[in-house]
Amino acid sequence: MRHFVHNYRHFVRILPTRLPIRDEWTKCLVFWTNGQATHGYPEGKAEANISPQGAQVMALGNNGTLRTNSALREIVNNNQADIIIGTDAAEAFSFTDLNGGLSGDDTIRQFGKNDVLLNYRSIYDGNADNLIDLGSNGLLDIDRAGPKRAGPDQIKLEGLGGGALRYLGDKQGYSVYADASVRLTGLTEGTVNNDSFDAAKGGKAYSFLYDTALGLNLGGDTIRNFGADDRIVTTTKFFDGGNANGTIGTGANGVFDLSGTSVSMRGDDGVANGGQIDIVGVSALYLLSTMSVNGVTYYSYGSPPNTPLPPVNRAPTAPATATLSVQEDGRTTYSVIGASDPDGDTLSYTVAAGDQPRHGTLVAGSQAGSFDYTPNPDFAGEDSFTITISDGKGGTTQQRVTTTVTPVNDAPTAAASVAVTTSEDTATAATRIGATDIDGDTLTYSIKVGSTPAKGSVAFDQRAGTFVYTPNADRNGADAFTIVISDGQGGTTEQRVDLTITPVQDRIANIDLNDIAAGKGGFKIIGQTTFDNAGSSVSDAGDINGDGLADLIIGALGNDANGQNSGTAYVVFGKTDSVTVDLNAVANGTGGFKIAGQAALDNAGSSVSNAGDVNGDGLADLIVGSDSNDANGQNSGAAYVVFGKTDGTTIDLNAVANGTGGFKIAGQAAFDYAGVSVSTAGDVNGDGFTDLIVGAYLNDANGSDSGAAYVVFGKTDGGAIDLNAVANGTGGFKIAGQTATDLAGISVSNAGDVNGDGRADLIVGAYSNDTNGRNSGATYVVFGKKDGGTIDLNAVANGTAGFKISGQAEGDFASNSVSTAGDVNGDGLTDLIVGAFYNDANDQNSGAAYVVFGKTDGTMVDLNTVANGIGGFKIVGQAAFDYAGVSVSHAGDVNGDGLTDLIVGAYDGANGNDSGAAYVVFGKKDGTTIDLNAVANGTGGFKIAGQAGADFAGISVSNAGDVNGDGLVDLIVGATGNDANGNDSGAAYVIYGSSDWLI
Repeated sequence: MRHFVHNYRHFVRILPTRLPIRDEWTKCLVFWTNGQATHGYPEGKAEANISPQGAQVMALGNNGTLRTNSALREIVNNNQADIIIGTDAAEAFSFTDLNGGLSGDDTIRQFGKNDVLLNYRSIYDGNADNLIDLGSNGLLDIDRAGPKRAGPDQIKLEGLGGGALRYLGDKQGYSVYADASVRLTGLTEGTVNNDSFDAAKGGKAYSFLYDTALGLNLGGDTIRNFGADDRIVTTTKFFDGGNANGTIGTGANGVFDLSGTSVSMRGDDGVANGGQIDIVGVSALYLLSTMSVNGVTYYSYGSPPNTPLPPVNRAPTAPATATLSVQEDGRTTYSVIGASDPDGDTLSYTVAAGDQPRHGTLVAGSQAGSFDYTPNPDFAGEDSFTITISDGKGGTTQQRVTTTVTPVNDAPTAAASVAVTTSEDTATAATRIGATDIDGDTLTYSIKVGSTPAKGSVAFDQRAGTFVYTPNADRNGADAFTIVISDGQGGTTEQRVDLTITPVQDRIANIDLNDIAAGKGGFKIIGQTTFDNAGSSVSDAGDINGDGLADLIIGALGNDANGQNSGTAYVVFGKTDSVTVDLNAVANGTGGFKIAGQAALDNAGSSVSNAGDVNGDGLADLIVGSDSNDANGQNSGAAYVVFGKTDGTTIDLNAVANGTGGFKIAGQAAFDYAGVSVSTAGDVNGDGFTDLIVGAYLNDANGSDSGAAYVVFGKTDGGAIDLNAVANGTGGFKIAGQTATDLAGISVSNAGDVNGDGRADLIVGAYSNDTNGRNSGATYVVFGKKDGGTIDLNAVANGTAGFKISGQAEGDFASNSVSTAGDVNGDGLTDLIVGAFYNDANDQNSGAAYVVFGKTDGTMVDLNTVANGIGGFKIVGQAAFDYAGVSVSHAGDVNGDGLTDLIVGAYDGANGNDSGAAYVVFGKKDGTTIDLNAVANGTGGFKIAGQAGADFAGISVSNAGDVNGDGLVDLIVGATGNDANGNDSGAAYVIYGSSDWLI
């Protein structure tokens, strides 16, 4: 390849750059002469920015042909902004690989001196608009529009009849000029030489400027260096045929510097005398550069230019390596060591993505050249990162920093706390502590001083890292201890263990009422005289006398205080000893008081109950049923509310009937037997007073003996209440039985808040209802309400204002007894218990009771479903003719597990025919059936056996409250056939709660 022979008097610098055309940069070649820029910049604007980008290697060769190493379009940006230089010799210059435009042998000939062609796009044969032409004498006229034919000294297009150059923009967008022309002045000497760069005259310098890493092809040429100060600078690589062999450069005074790998040349190539480099016979020899000044690379040959070359930028220096040390899990700051710049440039410091540490994080510090290094958690060992140091002018160096992270003992880790559950009297399984040590140290385990468990002991398996907790006998509830975990290197951590010891009910020995009668675990209350049948009904009475102990009420319907079978009830005050109470003493005002029936055959005391505080005086009141009283006709029945009092004087129900110390509730009609059942009702209407419920099982509201119950609202005065008025909505409301012979009202009770609406609900038994067969029985839950309108149990059976519970089978007489059961399953709703004393679950008339869980809707409950464990559970009697369920009641929380327990009476029993019994059944959450045989064996409860044959113990049962004030729940069991004070004088037994019952 041939090159220019520079024989000029002026320094020429050639550089690839970009000019603004249509807001885009386009590559071109620009010439400087005499150190002044003659390349274009827009009219009226400052010199354009020159930013070399991507120009190809280029040389002017034989016959003035303009060539590139690749297609011309690659260096002229799709044929925009081409430049051709004319010479005195009027040599022809032709384009090759134009990708359009000229073709064949067409040549653009320039006859005028120093003519310049720019912004070449295409040549047209014919007329065209917006033409741009070359003027003579090198003047470029771009002000004209319209077609212009080529004239002398302008453009000759051989092979075309006429032609023009298409102009694609406005004047400013494409103009490259100085003083309205582009002049290359002073080019009066030298021609394009076919052989060499020839500096025939001393004192000249020539420079070529290309992009970094580009080069000038000198294959087959000779560089002659005659000037004393001639030089080639920043040439760092010498290639032979494209293969790197070394570097070459010339210094001051014509001295050549050879360094790096020895340069190898073929034939006559070599370094000649006089500072000449001969390159003969080599087809392709390049001088390449990797150094630059402000982003451009210079090749200079000859004497220094009038305008000195920019200084060559020198890269910063720094030690290639450095070290750093930091402790595990620590942090340190590293500042670059020994960095400097020979040119005094301000240095910047960065860490590229690929140079970041692998085992830590690095962030720039607060000072230039400083970095904060943080090793990854628990990492120890060697890490490294590399910092690039830059002078901002393309010069860089790097410093690799090797970091040693010294290990530090890590404490073991474990969960801060764990929860473990076991059962009372049962050790836990081996429980894994789950501690780990990242350093691999062997761990040991111990109990923290001062944190020993209070209710058990702990044993560790050091090797397995587990512990076993063994609760002390009969201990339950919460316990805790803290484990200290040590790695033996001074590192420790702690783990708190929270234990829940689930209570397990110990087997409770059955209770024999003979023991109670002897003062062991309770006391006996004996009837006054023969055939009194004391204990025919029993109930807690609340605190009648205000001494803080729960009192009791006991019915004796056969007592003759005011005539044969006038009946009586006795209030027995709570006490702490176990001495037997004789109702003769109570009748005389010692330890209680007597309530004497109004008249012969009234059967006062046929039912009794705590009435709550009916009159709001702070003392508990009572209600006594007298189902054969004749107030509104023979056996119309009555009930009496007796206000609480503190003394022991006898109360005569005649006085109460007259409004002294209470008030009378008279049955509606003859043979209604109002008062056959009575109970507190809670606050049904929400007025703050306790209300009452009275059953009248032979009332004919919906047919003969359909039965009824009456809710009587609490009041403070002693005026008598006639149930006819209540039936009309005054002072309460009536609940009418569903159909004839249902005997609704045979049993009644408060129900608590079954549906969770905040009002007390009611239970009414109708044990002759025939829903599931003749006398299968039914129970009705009636939701509390404020008004006095009558409730028809037909509506309740249809889900309005309550729901119906139908008996399981024919002849069961379900609901012969009913009671609230408290919250047996712990769901927050009050549950119910229904007796069915003729059920045959464990043989004929073995009896049963059903716990029905509280619910909010009105759908009917079938006791067959409950017997299958849905919505409650069944309790089956022990044996034939036990009549389990003859009486039922809630028992309070006897065993202290938070669930309400139950008491079920069965008047046949273990101590002789009809000795009777009662069973305490512990509350539970599931629906599995309970067999009283299991309870009698100590599973799920315990049995209370009657004293002797024909006592009929369990004919009545009740929670007694806390009679002796020990904080435990007590029970009361009636035995109407006991003969303590004569045949069938009757008795009742108070059974004190025991800590042995507690779970």
